[in-house]
This record gives sequence, structure tokens and C-alpha cells, in this order.
Amino acid sequence: MRCDICSVPSMEYHFGVPSCRACAAFFRRYVNSPKQLKECNCETDRAPCRFCRMETCLKAGMMTSKVQKKRDNNPCRPTASAIDDSTKNNQLLQSNQLPLRSNDRISRAVGNYKALGKERKIVHGLAKVR
Repeated sequence: MRCDICSVPSMEYHFGVPSCRACAAFFRRYVNSPKQLKECNCETDRAPCRFCRMETCLKAGMMTSKVQKKRDNNPCRPTASAIDDSTKNNQLLQSNQLPLRSNDRISRAVGNYKALGKERKIVHGLAKVR
């Protein structure tokens, strides 16, 4: 099987047509990109420009509806709502009114720490050897 866009050997279907991974990646990035070209700017001695390559992908039958929306690269990055939650948690800490769920976790952790005290001393060599 060959890629319908660049004729390189390929073994998979991407976005509805047999295509290589490079063409599939280009198509996905182009669809999710805010910089979509409106006209051709090919140079005579180079490969096709992004606009022409995208046109080739569409003519081959690739479907933009099959492209997933771009995901956040760093999902742990604080968002506005996470910052609001953090502010609420800080206010609760300052007023000594921890939510019950957090209180349960803290008391469980303290209990585990106390229960494992003897084992900790053995592991770290702090226990007296008889």
C-alpha cells in the first residue's frame, strides 16, 4: 500500500485514507493550527508549500472531521479555576476549617507514620542493636 499524498510506502489508514505517518502528522498539525494559508506560495525548486500539500491531502480524501482537537501540552499547569480552588484552600487553611476529606487524609497519614515508627528506625539504622 502507498501513501495517497506522497506515494511513500505506508501500512495504515489515517483520517480516512492510506497515508504515511509524516503526511498524517502534517494534516493533523495543519488542521489544529491557527495559521492556515489562503493561497499557494510554492517555489519552483522546492517541494509543495503547506497550502498545496493540504490541498493534496483533501483531494486524496482526508477528513478534517476525524482530527481530534489539540490537547493541552501540560495538563498540570494551573488554570484560572485551579487558581481559584487554590485560593479557597488557602483561606480554609488559615481559618483552620479543613475540608473533611483532607482532614481524613492527614489523620490517616499521621497514623501510618506513627504506626511505622519502629520499622523506620530499623530501616534507617536508628534502632539499638542488642
